[in-house]
Amino acid sequence: RLAVGTENLLDQALNYQYPDHPQFDAEVKLADLGKVFEQLRRAIFADNGRIDVDTQLRPLMRSFAQPLHLGEMHERHFIFKDEWPKQLTRELAKDEFAGEAITVKRLRAAIDQPQPKGLPDYVQNLLIMVFAEHGEYAFSLHGNDYEPTLKDMPDTLVLVKQDLAEPADWQAGIAHAAALFGITVSSLRTPNHQNTLEKEVLEETRRLLPAVEQLLASLKVAFSRMKIAAHGNRFDTTEACVQLLSAVKMKKGAELVEALAKVKAPTNINAMGKNLASASVVNQSIESNNWELIDLALQKGVVAEGIRQKIVSALESDELVTSLPQVLRLMQAEATSLLREPDPVTEPEPAPGPGPFELPTTVVSKAHKSGLGRQQAKALFEQLEKELSDDCVLDISYTIVRKGDKE
Repeated sequence: RLAVGTENLLDQALNYQYPDHPQFDAEVKLADLGKVFEQLRRAIFADNGRIDVDTQLRPLMRSFAQPLHLGEMHERHFIFKDEWPKQLTRELAKDEFAGEAITVKRLRAAIDQPQPKGLPDYVQNLLIMVFAEHGEYAFSLHGNDYEPTLKDMPDTLVLVKQDLAEPADWQAGIAHAAALFGITVSSLRTPNHQNTLEKEVLEETRRLLPAVEQLLASLKVAFSRMKIAAHGNRFDTTEACVQLLSAVKMKKGAELVEALAKVKAPTNINAMGKNLASASVVNQSIESNNWELIDLALQKGVVAEGIRQKIVSALESDELVTSLPQVLRLMQAEATSLLREPDPVTEPEPAPGPGPFELPTTVVSKAHKSGLGRQQAKALFEQLEKELSDDCVLDISYTIVRKGDKE
């Protein structure tokens, strides 16, 4: 009874000193407020401010969100109310620093208008973070992005208005940022998350652009070595990467997110990510490749055609599909082996043999006769017959003239 009485006295004293102090249904704990804020953040960016709340979180929303007039917890769903953001905006417009930068210190003072509320710092921090999320503000400290928490929110923080990307662009943009650069940010579309995405993407862009530009130039050289024009998925993907990085480095905020969201990959977004991540290594493999060795091997003609085809195929394919450094190493090894092999010995074709009338010959007899009569000719033929054996041939030419013919 004594404890209950003491607690009642404290409540009465608090209500007397701070008549506008909200009546919480449970002890205020930092961890519980963190869970409440995550639900409030979801509701702020939800359609009509309405969200379904998990069963175990509903009592917390009733105990803290409702007393702070941040919304109503129904049986299953919570509906956000923007009373606090509107009230703080009105108070900021009336204070002595109206028109100047919005700071956490100014917002703390605005919370206690028109009467002090007696809220602990972490409850004030909750209201300030709701104000920032609803108004699309990011936090900055001395010109640098700052991610405050319910436990850590310096008075010197400045709230900077941000133009947030459209919800669809945000979801597509962070998905592409993960595939292209390996950057992971929260799916919640908030000013600070957008600033984080911008910072990390621009850092990667500055780091990767020189390597990708050099890779594009090296690919042109490699294709020329193969005596063909630059073409194929690898070249198209590299060109798309150069175009993307060149465009993104000039953008900020919502425009940067939109540029990421609208990336059109020649093959697929993962191929572009692999191209960006491996640009330096692939470029080095092209520049250090022993192209003179490859050229010598290709002079072997048909036997070296396999080397040429494998190099061209690798140049045409995305790095996601075919590792160009690995192919070039293997082809150098094949070229070396090919050049070590002796050229095949070609047997000369045998000279054609002599024909039937081209055998070596010996003249057995030779004579020239003319003016022979019939008997003389008969005697000559008989003599020739005796001399003409089976391994001899006879060349003959004759003319028969009839005497006494008149014209």
